[in-house]
Amino acid sequence: MSSKGLNTIIGDGTKVELYEKLKLTPNNYVVVLTGDDSWNLKVCKTLREEHGHEKIISKASDPRIILALKSLEVETLDTIRIMATTIESLILRPTTYHALVETFECYSVEEIVVTNKNITGVLIKEIPLHKDGFIILIKRGTEMFIPHGDSYFRTGDVVNIFGTDSALEDIKSRLV
Repeated sequence: MSSKGLNTIIGDGTKVELYEKLKLTPNNYVVVLTGDDSWNLKVCKTLREEHGHEKIISKASDPRIILALKSLEVETLDTIRIMATTIESLILRPTTYHALVETFECYSVEEIVVTNKNITGVLIKEIPLHKDGFIILIKRGTEMFIPHGDSYFRTGDVVNIFGTDSALEDIKSRLV
């Protein structure tokens, strides 16, 4: 995870001191991967109930623990489905799979909020976007949609963008 640019911390997720030391706020994403389903649940429960954390991601294989995580509103990774999909892709589409995995190593997804009032009402096709990036989703209030050239921006839109680091910076400079 560290090699992908994610901040990783090894510590006892059930200890309050760890969260105080890290200065986590409830809106920080926390990924809980202890290697044990029961510990994942315990740490997620501590984060949710004692610290009011909102953005928690974890994994489990045990169906009972998956249900318990979902009842805590923890985003859960279904590793069996991920592995099955990967195996299927390796068998049915190995060239495509490898091309995508190798190509997208230098790409990432970012979510930003549109604050540039000058682009409110402007059609996406009228904004010159970097060639190595694109907008994959717009959230406007409770509505979410995949944009097209005739979609437009509003201040406050939450936009998910995909691309290289330079493309993401370029797109952000136009929207923020």
